Amino acid sequence: MPGQEAYDYYGTKRGSQPGWVNRSAVMFFEPFLQFNAIDAGREIKAPTLVIHSDTALVPDGARRFFNSIPNNQKNLYWMNTKNHIAFYDQPEVVEEAAGKAATWLKQKLASN
Repeated sequence: MPGQEAYDYYGTKRGSQPGWVNRSAVMFFEPFLQFNAIDAGREIKAPTLVIHSDTALVPDGARRFFNSIPNNQKNLYWMNTKNHIAFYDQPEVVEEAAGKAATWLKQKLASN
């Protein structure tokens, strides 16, 4: 991932893990770049929660994906974040997203 935001995470101890090497196989990129999540949304039949923000990667894509889901048991929760990687390790962002997901799951599981 190019850019300062990615480097601040992946290029420093902040994002490092024991045994992790900062590289990927060349064969990874072709299927990754060809996957169309927006079209895949049309296949979702289960209740769905999408959590995103304007500063996360491809916010318009997240909205289009959400809108492509054909059922009416869906919710789009939009957060205010500093950047995409804040979802990885910033406690206030992780806690808000996880709390929203936990509430959503409790509601959906209780209704079944």
